[in-house]
Amino acid sequence: MFANRKNRKSNQLVRCPSIYIVLPTRCLAGCEKRIIGIACYIAKMNRSANIHIVAPNALINELDSNHEFSGIRKIENLAIHGLSGQRFSYLEFWLICFCFFWGKPRGITVHYPLVYPLLLKRLFNHFAIVSWVANCAPSCKYKRRLSRALTSLSFVDANAIDILNPAIYTLLTEHPYLRQKASLTYGGTHVDSQLYKPRAKEYMATFLGRLIPEKQGLRYVQLLPSVCSILEAKSLPVPFFCICGWGEEETAIRKLIATREYSNISIKLFRSDKPAEVLSKTMIFFSLQVSSNYPSRALAESMVAGAFPVLTESPDSELMIEPSLPHVFIPVDFTACDIASAIESAWRFREECGDDLFNTISDLSAKRFSISRQADYFSQIYGLSALAVCNTGEIEG
Repeated sequence: MFANRKNRKSNQLVRCPSIYIVLPTRCLAGCEKRIIGIACYIAKMNRSANIHIVAPNALINELDSNHEFSGIRKIENLAIHGLSGQRFSYLEFWLICFCFFWGKPRGITVHYPLVYPLLLKRLFNHFAIVSWVANCAPSCKYKRRLSRALTSLSFVDANAIDILNPAIYTLLTEHPYLRQKASLTYGGTHVDSQLYKPRAKEYMATFLGRLIPEKQGLRYVQLLPSVCSILEAKSLPVPFFCICGWGEEETAIRKLIATREYSNISIKLFRSDKPAEVLSKTMIFFSLQVSSNYPSRALAESMVAGAFPVLTESPDSELMIEPSLPHVFIPVDFTACDIASAIESAWRFREECGDDLFNTISDLSAKRFSISRQADYFSQIYGLSALAVCNTGEIEG
């Protein structure tokens, strides 16, 4: 899974120990958390590295108020740079990056996890890294020819390519030139096992994430009256339904649960900047993405916190689950019967295993989503000495 031999050799070239990680997004979502968390960990474990996070001010503001990153400003060798502006077009992002790097030292390493501005590495003599974090090939993700062309050119222009999805890694490395510079992200994602710990579980079924069609939160809530009827008909207890998130479906969900049909259902829709507190007491976690649940940050966090995972059978979702870990898969186009059956399975597991069920899920998942090995992987790409593998998993300062 680590960078191939040729790529490792290129990464050993003498470079400035400064690493700049440039994010164009305004929201602190799963990808941003993963990348920033790794940067924090590397900075803390390797004091000779100078890590710089470059992102819009809106994202920086979210970062400062996020409980998971409460100590980020205390890390001495990690600097944060805010970019002014709202939504960036590709050209605007290119110009902002050009102005930002003007006057910066040459030979630095620059990692672009989401958008790669072409040719800047040649203008400033950077070692440029591009990540491909989508679960599909560029030809499927982008409908516009220009977007597909820019992505393809970024793969050619960059010094190294970090690929998140194993199937896409196999596809892209069919090209001999890309094979020389491509590597597969170790483990998909990581979780701070010191922050996400199982506590006394409540009989609570949680959906946590952005409320957008891809994640099927609205579809899930629409089925809950029928789910409750099925459980009651089997004389099974009905859990408390927790919907934690925000997004374009939020208003529709809020209106729906305010109707008479939901008056006898224990359900709450809310936002939280402390997901660990919600997940630590969650018994059942639903991850219902259409394209793939890999590598869902929220799903990984829930399992490290000990929640019983229920996830859709979307492509590559099996990569999130250890073979011996208790879980339930349901169809992508799930029905009320599928949801009710999954809740029943979780309840039966709990009846049979007791609280050992949640400790087992947590222990297996904490090892699976350890931050140390993923940080070691990125250290190799960044040209830093490999980190010693440890089990702290801490991100906070």
